Amino acid sequence: FSWHEGDFLFHEGAQPKHAPFYIELPTMSVIMEGTRRIDEWLVIQKVLPPDDVLLAVAKNPKRSPEEEIVLTLEEFRLLSLINGERTLPDLMLVSPVGEFVTCRALYKLVVSNLVEVAGRRDVTAEAQVDEEEAFLRIVFGLYNNCFFRLREVTERLLGENTRYTSFVAQYRSGLTAFFPGGEPGSQLAPSFDKFAAAVKAIPPQLRYYRLMSSLESMLSEQLEYVFQLVGVGAYRDAVVAVKKEIAEPLSTQRDLVKRFGVEDSLYKVIKKSDRVIKMARG
Repeated sequence: FSWHEGDFLFHEGAQPKHAPFYIELPTMSVIMEGTRRIDEWLVIQKVLPPDDVLLAVAKNPKRSPEEEIVLTLEEFRLLSLINGERTLPDLMLVSPVGEFVTCRALYKLVVSNLVEVAGRRDVTAEAQVDEEEAFLRIVFGLYNNCFFRLREVTERLLGENTRYTSFVAQYRSGLTAFFPGGEPGSQLAPSFDKFAAAVKAIPPQLRYYRLMSSLESMLSEQLEYVFQLVGVGAYRDAVVAVKKEIAEPLSTQRDLVKRFGVEDSLYKVIKKSDRVIKMARG
């Protein structure tokens, strides 16, 4: 419901494939809940603190003595996690109720004056994370996962297909060699340290452009090849899988992702591929 644009396929009466279990939800209720959350999210975002603000339970809440405090279960759970040492991204990581419910609960705690600012996270010289390296880690993990998902989609339909293997073999030089499409976490996976060293060997004024243009072209070409190889249905599955991969870095490092335009870059590739496929289909 938060997407401004997108595509979907509807197969009436079809059961989801490979689902570990099935649930039944009333369609109209789901739609109503989705639209309600969008309206609510616009209000919540205006109150949420910046990502570097430490949050604490208010020692002296600004409330009248006779005013009763009533908490929902989600608000109580979140309140128990607020200790003066956690920020909003920290809370979203440890909260058991999901990003939206966590943000909604924090919003209500803040406007009820039950939570206050405890300061900003200190960044010492020793603990300071190199921003460029953090960005490179996001890109390295995100795009490696994306290329693995593309291979996963094709192999699910075709098995270990030599045509797809031959196609991706062209990306074996320069920076693209660090994104072979293998399973994330495998012992055979490329080294991040070697990848970072290769990127940092590029002159600073060209570094970001050369890295992202290589990855954007590689992802776009592979998405389009999935369409050529297994059709529009599998292409849509591949696009959905790629979109899901941006969710984790968005939830844990929102500021960095937005500052470097990582999300915009990924969606630019998808839109470009969509245009090519629409032209191919006439």
